Amino acid sequence: MFGFAALTRQRLVIDQREQPLQISEIAAYADYTGIHEEDDREDFMRIVLKLDDVAQRHFSAQQEKRIREQNRKAKARAPTKGRRR
Repeated sequence: MFGFAALTRQRLVIDQREQPLQISEIAAYADYTGIHEEDDREDFMRIVLKLDDVAQRHFSAQQEKRIREQNRKAKARAPTKGRRR
């Protein structure tokens, strides 16, 4: 859906985290593209919000993966206790 793609490119990023799409941005896009019928606007809003939910889960999984990888690398660099080699 082009509308979702257009909106997601304008997504806010705060503290390296992708933020959910704002309702006001979705409504503004609907106005801009001429989606004025109430049923059409509701359908458009519902579809975009559902896609955004999927995208947010994906972003969250990616972020968790990056954090695990950073922690793994930090642990590998940390000095070990006990005897030296």
